[in-house]
Order: sequence, then structure tokens, then C-alpha cells
Amino acid sequence: TDNIVLIKIKRYKKCINIYMSLNDSIAFANYYKQLGDIYIIEDNYDSSLFFYNKSIESLDNANHQITRDSWKGISAVLHHNGDVDSSYKIIKELVSVANGDEQYAYKTQLAQMYYKDEVYDSALIYFEEVLKRDNKYTKISAANYISKIYAAKGDVENSNYFMNLYSDELIEDDVLTSVHIEEYEQDA
Repeated sequence: TDNIVLIKIKRYKKCINIYMSLNDSIAFANYYKQLGDIYIIEDNYDSSLFFYNKSIESLDNANHQITRDSWKGISAVLHHNGDVDSSYKIIKELVSVANGDEQYAYKTQLAQMYYKDEVYDSALIYFEEVLKRDNKYTKISAANYISKIYAAKGDVENSNYFMNLYSDELIEDDVLTSVHIEEYEQDA
């Protein structure tokens, strides 16, 4: 996977050079944000912070979703680096200005930060809000975190309930995935 990430980084950098010549600030900002996302996945927080800031600078529009998503990335980097207060301040501001799916993404990050910091009651509030979202995989992830929180609090009954809440859908997905893999292998 390291080679794949390096290939993606090279492709994004090439795209940035192309977009620089076109002077398309939205596309340019998006590619910088994407580079920040790639570097954060690779645990290269200094580079991710650099590219998130470049994204914000290149767009110069605080109300654009790319700018807000870049701030979301900065919040994650700050949290990782131990600047928890700044991190929470940024992500809470994003939650307050966003709507719909975008707001759920910020609420999910906020809940995960609370979970990591073992502020379980606050994490539960946000994960329970995320459970209301229509996306099945987001619900499954939130239910998994909620199950872990209840386990950490010693509430086995609620932990088991949330652990099993979407188990039928996971089994169905696993069966479907197995069927698709078998079909793919037969076609190869």
C-alpha cells in the first residue's frame, strides 16, 4: 500500500501543476486538501498540516466546503499533536456552521476525538446523533464505538445491544462480498 500512496501523491502533485496553469482555485484547493488527507493517513502530520493550510490559502473562501474540510483535517492534526483545546474549538465551530452530511462528518470526528480522550458521555451524545444518519456504514461504525463506550463503562447489556444492532447487515454484506469475489475469480 505504500507504493499506491506514493503513486497517488505523485498524481495529485501532477494535477496541482496542471490546475495551477489553469488558475482554477477550487480545484487547486481540493487537490491540496486531498494531499493533506493522504499524508494524514500515512501519519505524516507535518506534511498534512502544510497541505491543509495551502488548501485554505489557495481558495481564500471561508464558507466553502473544501475550506471547512481542510480545517477538519487541521483539527485532526492538532488533536494528534496534543493541542486538544484548539482541535475541539475548530471542530465544534465546523459542527455549528455545517448542515446535512457535512455536519455528520464533523460530528463523527468530534465523537471520535471524545472517544479517544475517554470523554465517553460527550462521545455518546455525538455518536447517537450520527446513528440517525441514513448511511448504513456510518451507523455501523457509530454503533461499534457506542458498544465500546458501554463496555468501557461496564454496561455489558448496552454494549451487547449496540454490538449486535447491525450484525444482520454486516453478515449480509459479507455474504454479498464473498459472492462478488467468487464471481470475479471465476471471470479471471
